[in-house]
Amino acid sequence: VIADTVLLMSAVWNMMSPKLRESFAGFIITHGTDTLAQSAALCRMMLSQNVPFNTGFVGAQKTVEDSPNDVSANIDGALTALYLAHEDKEVSHHFVFMNGTSGSAMNQVGVVKKDDSSIEAFESPLHLPLVDVGSFAAAGIRRLEANKIKKGVEFKPLIVRGDVEVEVIHAQQGRNPERDRKQVESAASEGRLEGVVVVTYGAFTFHPANFEAIKEAADKYKVPVFVANPFPSGSTEHEYGPAHKIRASGAEPVKMMPSALMAKIHIGRAIYGDDNEAFINFVRKDYVGEMPSVIDR
Repeated sequence: VIADTVLLMSAVWNMMSPKLRESFAGFIITHGTDTLAQSAALCRMMLSQNVPFNTGFVGAQKTVEDSPNDVSANIDGALTALYLAHEDKEVSHHFVFMNGTSGSAMNQVGVVKKDDSSIEAFESPLHLPLVDVGSFAAAGIRRLEANKIKKGVEFKPLIVRGDVEVEVIHAQQGRNPERDRKQVESAASEGRLEGVVVVTYGAFTFHPANFEAIKEAADKYKVPVFVANPFPSGSTEHEYGPAHKIRASGAEPVKMMPSALMAKIHIGRAIYGDDNEAFINFVRKDYVGEMPSVIDR
């Protein structure tokens, strides 16, 4: 579905006349909230770099039958953010607008859903808002360096179909290491496993025997292992012994939102195939603003 969305937006843009493009603010994509973060991140990754138009995702936690609801506030916020994005001709902007009257336009590769019923259900722990609802009248939209439009560089979206083949293993006390080993081996033997993501405890630690089993199984099938702190803003540099072992193992510590990491692994495999070195280097570096810099925070 997301691949078709990217394909459709690209096709519509390519059919526009130069005059129409000048007055076109961008695309708004309406979406359910349960998978909004994942879809927004995958869409942004597929659009790739040097995108010549703006995109915004919007949804609602409450329906129009509910009182109060966030439908009109979110749509109004999304349209306002798109208007501000259109005013900036040097950078394209890609956002998710949620959270009703106290909402904001958040980076598409930086959002997470934190509540299943509240109107204020989304947050962006690693990135500042692109537009905060309270500053509409006082400021424009924040720029992300990764979204600068380079003149003379062709826009080439990457349409990737198929499942995101990433195995995610969370730290779990008392778990038999052989279960972790078998989980990785089973996933790798069943199909094209794009990567393994290990989610540690908060201190960036993982039971050594379990981590060793995961790494051995992944190495057997030449599948890279990426290691993330469960807290989006958590550190990967803790000084505990197991944290040192993780960093020394050859696994890749990463710091980005889970939805962005899954999408990036999927897109990276599509670009680089079995070239693990190039693929890992791609995941390490910022692509479309998913890894916040000092400037972007």
